[in-house]
Amino acid sequence: MKKIIVLILMLWTAAGANAGVIDMRITSINGVAISPVSEIRPRPSDVIGLSIVWEGITGRYMFGLSSIFQYRDNAPISWDFVHITRNPAFDLTLQRTDLLNGHPWIVEAASFYGVPGVTGQAQTLVSNILVHMDGQDIIKIKLLDYAGGGGSMEVDADFNMFVPTYGAGVIINQVPEPMTLMLLGLGSLFLARRKK
Repeated sequence: MKKIIVLILMLWTAAGANAGVIDMRITSINGVAISPVSEIRPRPSDVIGLSIVWEGITGRYMFGLSSIFQYRDNAPISWDFVHITRNPAFDLTLQRTDLLNGHPWIVEAASFYGVPGVTGQAQTLVSNILVHMDGQDIIKIKLLDYAGGGGSMEVDADFNMFVPTYGAGVIINQVPEPMTLMLLGLGSLFLARRKK
């Protein structure tokens, strides 16, 4: 049994080593750039800027990007794709960004041959995707491959194709801290006593 488990782990590790990773990072708050992070606790009025990054493999090129943003259906967020920017090092042409079953998706033309990836280094493909929080909640946003748009692809110099994997996404945590909740509760009690 142990040999089978070890073999499965080895095969899984090998498969993971053969694929680049597409993920998101939080890269700005209210238009001000920050060091890329995967989790943030914003204020109610903040606008969060997301970037799509590709952690490639040396000698691979990002050939096409087709992704859907997955999150809980009743999540209190709204999207702004008006200010979206693309990395000029990649010949990216935005074909479509709209709602698919209530969720936005992004399709970049699969006709470019960008700069080669470097193992362990993340390169920004698309940035300035803005998320407005419309209420207090914990929102997890994850990118998934959307095959209906052609799927995301990597190619090598010989034009062999590979399918990248997707990372864990980002978390926007806009829930009041316990101390804030306690102060709100005490304030409510104080007001209730004054009314009596």
